[in-house]
Amino acid sequence: MTNAHTQKREITALEQTMHRMSDVTGTIITLREEGTIPTDAGDINVIPAWKWALQSKN
Repeated sequence: MTNAHTQKREITALEQTMHRMSDVTGTIITLREEGTIPTDAGDINVIPAWKWALQSKN
């Protein structure tokens, strides 16, 4: 995530939701980046759009 302001906004929103709803998993879909962002509420997954689109939903 290249824009620091956008990154902070997205992470903060997901972290707040994850605190309120324990069964929610945080995922940020990006153009190319992949990884995990640790937060107090749990890990937020960062995944490229192409990989997210190819994941099968079982």
